[in-house]
Amino acid sequence: MGDRGRRSDGGARAAGRRVLVRLLRDRRQAVRVLLGVVAAGIVLGAVLVGAREAVLGPDAGGG
Repeated sequence: MGDRGRRSDGGARAAGRRVLVRLLRDRRQAVRVLLGVVAAGIVLGAVLVGAREAVLGPDAGGG
């Protein structure tokens, strides 16, 4: 009866948005964060490939 059409997770969703807005204040900062994540992924991939070559040799499993 007192529901008034509100969703049960509305408060949690609003709190999540507030945290996201604090972390990413503008579009430029969001792009920087995204580029940082991509760069970290590339570095991690290079480290893993280098470690694999160090253990198995450069010609192991090339296809």
